[in-house]
Amino acid sequence: MFDSSSWEKGHHSAYLSKDAKQGRQRQLYLKDPYALYLSHAAQQLERGEGDDLISLTDPRRTASSFVHWPDLLSFDIAYWNDQQAPIMQLGRNQGQFTAQQNTPSYIPTPPDAYINEFRGEWIRLYYHDHFVYGNLYSALHYIINRALVAVKTWLDRRFPFQLQRDSQQLPHNADENRAYHKENHFSDELVKSYFLSHYSDWINAHFFELTVELNHHLNHQTPATYVIEYENAKGLPCVDFVCKNQHALRLIRPAHFVEDMQHMIGDVRYLESKVQELAAKIENEIHALGW
Repeated sequence: MFDSSSWEKGHHSAYLSKDAKQGRQRQLYLKDPYALYLSHAAQQLERGEGDDLISLTDPRRTASSFVHWPDLLSFDIAYWNDQQAPIMQLGRNQGQFTAQQNTPSYIPTPPDAYINEFRGEWIRLYYHDHFVYGNLYSALHYIINRALVAVKTWLDRRFPFQLQRDSQQLPHNADENRAYHKENHFSDELVKSYFLSHYSDWINAHFFELTVELNHHLNHQTPATYVIEYENAKGLPCVDFVCKNQHALRLIRPAHFVEDMQHMIGDVRYLESKVQELAAKIENEIHALGW
């Protein structure tokens, strides 16, 4: 359900600024994760804000006043604008840049090219009176991430047996590109490397197109939220909070996060079906290309 290494770095290094402290926190997590959990729970009572004592701990987001934003959509548009600013100002006199994400305000209309950036941002909060480590997603990025994981699992199942049988029909046998060149005798790893080169190229070429298409589809649906509770590998409580689209993001107030999420709660099977749908689409493209 999550990348454990990045989860450890994010959730267990938050609030720390020195490598030595981070090292001690990581050692405590490995030795006695529940003790570190209790420490974080106590810290959150002091540092959390809003109804749910929530805080945003993701290093990608520098906003210091998460709960002061009127809604998640405004919060994310400001972040998106900050990411785009250096690109938009190339070749111009940039002057002094002022980060929008540091000034909480209502932003009524998303830019034309806007695609949300909620990719599993790390949050901490009290959920139903219990401290939890949370990940804040939009359905767009939740679906894409898990579809790619599903495709990777499917690819791994095909190696080496299916591809070994198919090796004589591999395309580009005469291609001079080393990544695609077919040797007389493939080892399993060479076959796998060959195939993954094509898959990587295809994903890189079509990722933006897939993202825009799915984003457009989701934004034409009714607003909804999804809450997925689970335990990590160390048995600590985690929750994925997923907002279906821009309409849902607009209705979530950080200061009243859990209350607003629960007003629109939907069936998580919708997400699962969309993950399977996108994974099947990618797998079908792979079959159609004859790899």
